[in-house]
This record gives sequence, C-alpha cells and structure tokens, in this order.
Amino acid sequence: MLHRNVPPLPNGPWLLPPYVVLTPQPQLNMPHPRGLSRQSPMGSPRASPSPYARPSQQQSPRPAPRPVQQPSPRPPQRPSQQPSPRLVPRPSQQPSPRPAPGSSQQPRVQQQSGSPSTPRKGLKRQLEPIVVEDCPSPEAKRRPQGYPAGEQPPPANREAECSTSSSGTFTAANEKWAKVSEGILRHFMERRQSKEMYSQKMALRNKVYRILQRIFPLCGLYVVGSSVNGLGSNSSDMDMCLMLTDSEVDQKNEAILVLRLVSNSLNQADFVTKSEIIYAKVPILKFSDRGSGVEIDLNVNNSVGIRNTQLLNCYSRLDWRVAPLALAVKAWAEHHGINQAKFMTLSSYSLVLMLIHYLQCGCRPVVLPCLQKMLPKKFQEEDVRSLNLYEELPAFKSTNEQSLGELLHGFLCYYARQFSFSDSCISVRLGDCIPRAAAMAHRSPKNTRQQWKFICIEEPFDRTNTARSVYDYAAFQLIVNTFKTSLARLEATHDLSCVLPTSRSPPSSRSK
Repeated sequence: MLHRNVPPLPNGPWLLPPYVVLTPQPQLNMPHPRGLSRQSPMGSPRASPSPYARPSQQQSPRPAPRPVQQPSPRPPQRPSQQPSPRLVPRPSQQPSPRPAPGSSQQPRVQQQSGSPSTPRKGLKRQLEPIVVEDCPSPEAKRRPQGYPAGEQPPPANREAECSTSSSGTFTAANEKWAKVSEGILRHFMERRQSKEMYSQKMALRNKVYRILQRIFPLCGLYVVGSSVNGLGSNSSDMDMCLMLTDSEVDQKNEAILVLRLVSNSLNQADFVTKSEIIYAKVPILKFSDRGSGVEIDLNVNNSVGIRNTQLLNCYSRLDWRVAPLALAVKAWAEHHGINQAKFMTLSSYSLVLMLIHYLQCGCRPVVLPCLQKMLPKKFQEEDVRSLNLYEELPAFKSTNEQSLGELLHGFLCYYARQFSFSDSCISVRLGDCIPRAAAMAHRSPKNTRQQWKFICIEEPFDRTNTARSVYDYAAFQLIVNTFKTSLARLEATHDLSCVLPTSRSPPSSRSK
C-alpha cells in the first residue's frame, strides 16, 4: 500500500487479512484513471440529479410513475423490460445496513492525478505514491469485503462445524474429511494476518518511506507479497519494492548501488536492525524492525512483484476457500522442509501457484477460473501505476462444493499421482498444463534454458520459472516424496495433524 507522508490510517474495523491497493501518482500525460470524471473532484461521484426526481420528469398524474424508458415495439416484452419500483433509487444512495459485530470494512484506494514532476538526473520517470481513502460502495457494505457476491466467508468460530461447500455453508456431506476441514479452518483463523500486525506493517512502511524520500524524493514504495495479497499470516515477512523508474534496472549493478545507499541511510535510524544485502538474481536488502520484530525484504524496481500481488489478491477474493488452503499448504511445506528456496526447495510463491493451478484444472468442477483469459486487458497493464488492487471483479461462483479437506487431499493426490513433472509445466496464465518445451521456447532476457530443471512453474507475467531454485535432484526427490508420503498418511488417518502442525503456537520462523 502506498501512502503520502501523512499520519497512519485511522483505527477501525478492518477485514482480516486486508486487501489494499498500492497506487502511485500518474504523470500529467498519463491517461485519466478509469471511472472518474475530469470535471469532478477525486474520490467523489459525478454530479447527477437525484434518482427520486426522475419520476417528476414524466408528465403523468399517477402517484408512483415509472422511470422513463424507450418504447418497445413488442408490447409483450414491455413488463420484462420495466424495472421494479423498488429498484428506482440508485445503489449509491441506498442506506447501508449496519455492519454486524465482528465484520470489517476496508478503504478503497483510487488513483489521483497530479502535477507533473521533474525526473531525477539519469532516470526516465519516477513514481510518487498516493493513497486516497474512500468509503466502500453500498453493495460492498452489504457483504464482507474480499468475497464475491453470493458467497460468504468462513465463520469466525467453526468449532462444531465440519465440512464446507463452495457457497460457504457447512454440511456433513462427507464425514471422513470433516475433521480435516475443521482443522484447516481453525489453522487459518488462528494464523491469518491480524489487523494489529497489518497496522504495524503499514506504520513501518511509512517510516521507511520518509527515509527513502530524502535520497529519492520522487520514489515509489510498494508493499507487495503476502502482506497485501490476502494470503498472509502473522508470521509472514514484509516485502517492499522501491520503484525509481518505469524502465528496467540492471539488477547486478544499479540495484546493488541503490540498496547500498538505502542501507547506509536506514542504519542511521533507531528502529532498524540486522541490515544485510542479499546478492541474488533480484538482490534484496534484509532488515528488521526493532520494535515489532517484523522482517523486511526490500528490492529495487522488481515491478513483476507488484503485478503478481494484484493477481493473487484477485484469486483470493474469487473463492473464500483459497486463503485457508494457501495457509495450510505453506505451513505443510514448511513443516516438511520443502518451503525454502535458499535450500533448493520451493518458495511460498511457487506453492501458491501450484495450488491455484490445481484449483483451475486439477479438480472437477473447477474452483477458480483463469483470470488472465477472462480479463486479458486488466492483467496486461504495462504501467504498475494503473493497477488497482481493490478493483471490482466480475461475478463468479464455482459449482464445486468440495470441502477444505477434500480439496487438500485432491491437491496432494494431483501432484503425487497425476501431474507429470518430467514433461509438463504449470501455467496459471493459461489455466492449464503446457509442455515443458513450450515454456522453454519463450524468448526473453530473463528466460534462460538453464532455469528449467526438475519442476517447471511459469511466472504469469515474465514467464520465467519460479521453481528454478529446485536445481538439485535430491531436493526434487524430497519434494515428490513429501507429496506421496503426506497423501498416504492423510488417506490412512483422515487426520490433519499427521501432515500439518495444528498446535496454537506460531511457527518458529517467518515465511514469505
């Protein structure tokens, strides 16, 4: 989330985990933000006459006239074309019901146009972050944020309930997976990112941004990853992206120089501790907050992280089962030692892509659609300043009514028995499996043939292999065997504790 140099956001009921858009300030020559009028002030709706004044425009003595409509040449179809009198008031003016206790609302983040800024020497363009708070729409107030219309989130207390359907209601349809479903949901409710942790991260982001502005006055600082994509936990690290220009930055040289400047400035702050530059394909500056203990990974101009944060956030809002399953899969992989990219295993991002791929094409009926096929223009934006993390999604409701336990079992079964790692590649971009040769054939400076080793997971935007860290055959065998042994234990016991730690104590190490 991007903030101006202002006090932190006010306290209030927040959705857990919150979904916040990171929106920078567009330049004067950029197209105007969609959905806003140039003549109307930012954040306010366009001026329009009251909907209750429309009936007075009709010259009819009737006490309750209908809205003006075009005459229909076919009278029998006229009743179906007339709206109900109850729908005459516009949704934006309908009173919103009081939120139920325990519910939460989120600020909607919009774009704001501003005056042009002078580029720094040697940079084509720089970004300046801005956030505009606005009230959610009345339709959004009527349902918990982050869940599509027609669906309900998991209840706050599911001690007595068992299995779940895609509509969010719990039934006893499949007794053998009831305890597994209950355990996954309890694990999610205990470890999802709390509003206190989210507030700490946003306050920390503000402090870091004020320091970076002294070095790069027109920089943009984006919070990315699990802290804002809807799939985070209280133990998740905080990932941030420092944007300096809209062009590519040499990660081997220029990014290192920038991170050294940033490190020197942050080391002078009393809240920063354990500062260290990690030299990787995308170098990062790791440091910790002395007060909260939150660990931060800062990169430079890795815009693909901003774009895939938006994509994962959209998938997490399409079906409420995605977030509980994602936290369970990441905890399962960490428990079995296959969730550490630095130890030649899978990153959390790769695990989430594997889960989304299974929900796209590994189960029947599918739980998730392919958003990049459904909304190609939305996810083909080149400029990250035009992205809106809280943008409304088209209505989608899966007909899949499998419980959380059934879906976790299907996830393990899919990769233990069905998916062919030797000749197939996971593609969330296409919502399907593609041949390994097709993924390797894509030509780009970032896509080299050497990175396609044992596990192939296509990054949805730059089309590199997110599982390139698995380049050791022994590590690959460990991953495959973990899927097989976990599947066998789960099928034998139907007990989540045999594959996933279910204690209430948080994990010892933080995860992405």
